Amino acid sequence: MRSVSRCKALPAAVLVAVLVLSGCDGGDGGDGGGGGGAEASSSASATPSEAGSPSEEPTTAEPTEPAVVPASGPELTMDVATVRLPEGWELTDGQASFLATGTDPGAGATSFIGLSQFPSLTPDPTPAELEETVLDGDLRGRGEVQDPVEVDGVEMRRLTGRDGSSSLEVFIALVDGDLVTLKIRQGKDIPQDARDEVVASVLASFSWT
Repeated sequence: MRSVSRCKALPAAVLVAVLVLSGCDGGDGGDGGGGGGAEASSSASATPSEAGSPSEEPTTAEPTEPAVVPASGPELTMDVATVRLPEGWELTDGQASFLATGTDPGAGATSFIGLSQFPSLTPDPTPAELEETVLDGDLRGRGEVQDPVEVDGVEMRRLTGRDGSSSLEVFIALVDGDLVTLKIRQGKDIPQDARDEVVASVLASFSWT
């Protein structure tokens, strides 16, 4: 049985910018003083058909937040997990049993996604130890720990930082005694909302096998 950490973590879709739908109803702002008696008289003299007519249009529900569209590009596969690259990305040459990677041809070497699976040196690492593994390794001590996210029902620790001039997001979880790590690196010239969209779509395509 898969050994995973499950808890109430933030859903992966919160990584993409949320469109806030808001609105307000404006009144005429007329004087609330005089005219009350006339309105009451007018209401009392209304015919039965007029009294029974609806005075306002039915209220329609606000549209819900659109679901994140999962990435649909080539698939990165490990023994315990699979994830898809964004459309237009390509697998790199020399895929290994413990590491699968892909890049965006249009961004050169700045954009990279990797999925890896390595045995954990610690039998049952704590969340803090998982985060330390990433901080000391991929982020070279210059990253930040973010709220964990739930990816296909499993909590993954999330850390962010930089790899040279590129942004780097790392997600890590312990599964069946192995450290499963997803790394997403994107160039600094890519707008933040576009980077968020890539991360959200890739996470939405992630599945445990």
